[in-house]
Amino acid sequence: MALDFAVDFGRTCAAPSHRSPLYIRCELHYRGFAGEFTWNPFWFLRVFLAGLWPWLVALVLFTGRRSSRLVAALLAPAGLGLAGFFGINQIMGHLGRFSFPALPFIVVAGALAFDRWWAAAPPPLPPRARAWVARAAGAAVLLVGGGRALTAAGARYEARAATQPLAPLDGYTVTATVPLPDLDSWRSSQEMAAFARAAPPGTRFAMSEHGLVGASAPDATIIDVLGLHDPIFARAAFRAAELWRRDPDVIWMPHPDHTQMVRDILDSDELWARFDFFPDVFSYGVAVRRVGNGSYAFGNGLVCRCSARSIVGLFLPTARRLQLSVLRVGGRRGLSLSR
Repeated sequence: MALDFAVDFGRTCAAPSHRSPLYIRCELHYRGFAGEFTWNPFWFLRVFLAGLWPWLVALVLFTGRRSSRLVAALLAPAGLGLAGFFGINQIMGHLGRFSFPALPFIVVAGALAFDRWWAAAPPPLPPRARAWVARAAGAAVLLVGGGRALTAAGARYEARAATQPLAPLDGYTVTATVPLPDLDSWRSSQEMAAFARAAPPGTRFAMSEHGLVGASAPDATIIDVLGLHDPIFARAAFRAAELWRRDPDVIWMPHPDHTQMVRDILDSDELWARFDFFPDVFSYGVAVRRVGNGSYAFGNGLVCRCSARSIVGLFLPTARRLQLSVLRVGGRRGLSLSR
């Protein structure tokens, strides 16, 4: 486990010529990422270790001369792996899931420490009562003090977000009087997936939240702006010029946590010259190419999808499509939507 992590981490973060998609996990890879300090490695580790407390107690109470080398051999790779995860951003690391490859090492070490102690046929209590009390006290300190220490360290880590520079997501105005209904991210993903399935094969969709869409529409071409599966975006991070070079037909705007990524797209002349932009559609906003083959069908498909599902009451059928005009707001291009 430790060797695999060391090789992958070294290739992706230290050797630019051998980077892989794991590179995107390196700290500060995404400029202006609002989740940089909210995916908290200290709190994730606390959650992970809290579920292993019986085995941690067993390690403190029962590790002795008979088992010390064996325990060290098992815990060394687990410890190196857990320490290494502090060097990456554990995006979507809910419930400490990044740490779970270390679970069997810790469980087996605790079980074998107890087994070696029991195999020595000890009396009900060790003859050294003081040593037993000291070990029990150490286990209590580990459980209570360790949890509190990780909680405090996590709070200090998250406090760094207060000084983190984020890009503003404004710059356009919407004059339409009918607000868009709120959708949760899952419903928005379902609707975008249905839209992608209905699009002609080979339609190029640029997006960050592409898991369900890619699985539901295998004939669509996904432009992965996060670099999860795209080596160019993984190595050089997001660049608007690279996005336009890929010539997307539809852009489902990146998750708003990626503030600089969204800002770069909004500030690009390509967006306003070639796309109709519908802010807040499917939670993040959708831009549909209005120049080139199939652009009219893409726009109608989005409008019909929204109208048929009664998601966006603002959108009307083709005969009464929205009128769009570009405005200047605070020195940036903007968009005004009206019936």
